[in-house]
Amino acid sequence: MLAGERSFGTNGKENFLFPLEIMWLTQGSYTATYSHNGCYAMDFQGAQYNSNHQVERRYHCPYYAPFSCKLVARWGSSSPMVMWQSIDEVNFIDGTTGYATIGFCHDDNVMNFRIGETRTQGQVIGHTGTYGASAGADHVHIEAKKGTYNGYYQNSYGVYMVRGSTWLYNLMGVNDTNLYKDYYVNHNGVRVEYDWNEFDGTGPTPPIPPVTAFKKGNFPWVLYSKKFRNGLR
Repeated sequence: MLAGERSFGTNGKENFLFPLEIMWLTQGSYTATYSHNGCYAMDFQGAQYNSNHQVERRYHCPYYAPFSCKLVARWGSSSPMVMWQSIDEVNFIDGTTGYATIGFCHDDNVMNFRIGETRTQGQVIGHTGTYGASAGADHVHIEAKKGTYNGYYQNSYGVYMVRGSTWLYNLMGVNDTNLYKDYYVNHNGVRVEYDWNEFDGTGPTPPIPPVTAFKKGNFPWVLYSKKFRNGLR
């Protein structure tokens, strides 16, 4: 997605968008090593365009609210994660609709976020960073789920993860995102492809219902009322 972007489906609800302008995937889901073992989290390095419109790495790169949302929780000590919940139901890329929750890690400003603050879709919601257990690599760690926030747990591999989280590519559309590096090469050197998709039939603003004139039979009520008022003057 782009800065300030709003995207709505034909039902008038916001579409859940991937929150960066450029996708540069550095760690995928369910990796057998590192910190994503048995979970659906993905890590993305910040990137922006230079003056020649070439993709370059950017530290403290902004990312945007994928839907209008409210901060509902912050959990974890070594790598605090902020959890944003949709204010209304949103459209998921798999064709379903419902409330959504997304979590971000490693923003260097994470401890200054306040529960209850809100963002409109397209507003800056955070920046890539190194806060917590990031191995010193500036990036954003993202987990997301359908439904409202209901906590986190430690899986059988000892990794803490959002309860109910799932594959990101089943939730968010990559409209207007440059898929610069949308795959992951795992510890065995195997390239893992992810099934990213875009929303169809989207627009920058909610669809406006057609304006229909009030009619009762074939009688021109508006014209008659004007003549009636004029006759009383």
